Amino acid sequence: MAGQRVRVLLRAVVDGLPFMNEVEEYTSARPKKKTEEVKGGGFIGGEIFSGIEKMTGTLVLKGATTAVLAKYGLSVGNKLPVSIRETLMDEDGKRLVVTETWIAEMTGVEESGKGQGQLDQHTLTFAVDSSKRIENGKVLWNVSRRAHICDLGNGDLLEADRKAIGI
Repeated sequence: MAGQRVRVLLRAVVDGLPFMNEVEEYTSARPKKKTEEVKGGGFIGGEIFSGIEKMTGTLVLKGATTAVLAKYGLSVGNKLPVSIRETLMDEDGKRLVVTETWIAEMTGVEESGKGQGQLDQHTLTFAVDSSKRIENGKVLWNVSRRAHICDLGNGDLLEADRKAIGI
């Protein structure tokens, strides 16, 4: 049985620009179910699955200058492909390969770490339209707002609905 995991390597590619040593951390664009309260006229209330909340993700880079980020078009308002690949190892020595890909709009660049002897640090914030995560070949989720795909690991929940309306 797998135990706790530790990150071995992490690499991010933002709009074709690779970052490896600069990547400090990232926040996954994990989809979260949205529910609405239902009242069936009875004594006991409930909830119904009504969609997916808007997805966001962050990427923290250390040592990438603002000029480099701007030169490659990594500025607020641009739609960008983002790919994050990492390898993890569990307590038993088993390796895990994780790939997370986004199509996202950068909504903010926060700069910090301007002290003497410190590398510049940038926190890039993204509004994510499409997020897909694969761990060792298994799709954990594949959600795309514009393509109307909602696979939370057990198949596409919207496949029959897309077929029913002809898309």
